Amino acid sequence: MKTFKQTLKIAVLVIFVFGAVNVEETQAQVMQCAGCNITGANANGAGVTNTISGYASTALGSQNTVTGNYSLGAGYSHNVAGNRAVSLGDNNDVAGKSSSAIGSENSASVNHSHVIGKKISNDIMNSFMVGFSETPSNMPTLFVNSSQIGVGTTSPQAELDVVGDVFASGKTVLGSVSSTPAGYKLYVEEGILTEKVKVALQGTSGWADHVFEKEYDLLPLEEVETHIVENGHLHKQPSAKTLVKNGGFELGEMAAMQQEKIEEIYLHLINMNKELKCLKAENDALKSELESLKK
Repeated sequence: MKTFKQTLKIAVLVIFVFGAVNVEETQAQVMQCAGCNITGANANGAGVTNTISGYASTALGSQNTVTGNYSLGAGYSHNVAGNRAVSLGDNNDVAGKSSSAIGSENSASVNHSHVIGKKISNDIMNSFMVGFSETPSNMPTLFVNSSQIGVGTTSPQAELDVVGDVFASGKTVLGSVSSTPAGYKLYVEEGILTEKVKVALQGTSGWADHVFEKEYDLLPLEEVETHIVENGHLHKQPSAKTLVKNGGFELGEMAAMQQEKIEEIYLHLINMNKELKCLKAENDALKSELESLKK
């Protein structure tokens, strides 16, 4: 990041100085340019062993070659062949018209192509690339064309296309969401289509295993019925009006409440099964007694 900021400062300074010179009205100048070959009309050079053949072009630094017209090469060992092109840093190759390269060993080979970074090749017209690579690459970190932004891709399929992981510390809003209540990070209009949803628990107390503890107070079915008749919903479950008032429900919390009711149902079924077995045993005993009386 520090290197990037320093490069931008140099770029702004050089462009400011370059823009302050009316190159079209100034004759070719050699500003302490030792060993330079300046053949372009109205061209300028400063440094050592620069070659400037482009009309009204400038080379600052060492071993730069500027053949494009109205172009600038500043730094070390640039090759600027494009007209109205700019190259800053070292070892950049700018062949495209109205193109630019800032950094080291970059290439802007087509018209209106721009690149900042290291060893990044931009061969896409009307685009801007930013990236830093240890080996030559045409896959920058950031890609921008006339209407799209790509991160990790030079072929974005939407206005913003990200290939890779995304981390956001603040709020993310998708769509026209009118309200963004506190306590959430993602706000989505209309809906989410996904194959998986995983709700993480902060601890074991967030689930319903307590229903199976011996001291759990299982509400008798008669009281469950009374609560339903009087309130119109299950005990310990929110009503529809409450959910609307609260703006919905927490998925993990609701799943735990529903799991609690499922486990309560199983406890009632287990108790009913025990009672049914007792009744069956009593019925079998009565049948046996009745058969013995018939004899």
